[in-house]
Amino acid sequence: MNSPTLTREEEELLWSLSLYLGMRRTSILSALNLKTTIPLTKETEEDLRSHYSSYFLCLLAAIDVITQDGKTQLSGDGLHCDLCEKFSLVTNPANADNFMYVRELRNSIAHRGLDIASHGKTHNSQLHLVAPLSVTDRSKLKKYTAFRKMLLDIVGACEAIVGPAIEAHLQSTGIFSKKIDPAVARTRITEKLEEIGFYQQSSISSDQVSEMLSETNFQNTHDSFIESLLDQLKPVNLRIN
Repeated sequence: MNSPTLTREEEELLWSLSLYLGMRRTSILSALNLKTTIPLTKETEEDLRSHYSSYFLCLLAAIDVITQDGKTQLSGDGLHCDLCEKFSLVTNPANADNFMYVRELRNSIAHRGLDIASHGKTHNSQLHLVAPLSVTDRSKLKKYTAFRKMLLDIVGACEAIVGPAIEAHLQSTGIFSKKIDPAVARTRITEKLEEIGFYQQSSISSDQVSEMLSETNFQNTHDSFIESLLDQLKPVNLRIN
């Protein structure tokens, strides 16, 4: 029995997911590698705000790639419910609004101008950012309270929950075991090259491209990509060396 073939929409979803996960990892590691000795320089303050803001924007974008997907059959509602349940358990007693705090924290950064790096505490001459005590929804009618005091502890909870939950959800759909159709892959690349006017800007001919594509093992390339994606889904080590 042949394995199912990955659709174009599923392939695009996986590439988008990989992009956001990679950016979220780069953002938090960049923030952790900043020298936050007091007093901070203006440049360091701006970098802290930029990196932490980017972290939450990319983390939620990775989630939304699945939960707001309307082109595949990946059942994003199941992931949303799983995240709500797992985040609820990081406090005692459990709080069903914990995940909404993270989501509205992202929305406050993206749409309402929240400065994520505006509050901090010093310890051993180092600045440690404090999480906003609460955030509201767009209507400002509902308020969500932080489930951790320090911002890095919020990040730690996100790292422990989000990547593994996405991996488990996608594993359950069987998408990681789907195969690539080499003929379809070659056609997609050829169409994209023509779309961007590649041949008008390059000395490489369409015949040369066709020869290179005929020698490409698309399944091996895809398998390597999936291996990389699974690595990106692992929690980032937040320990500062």
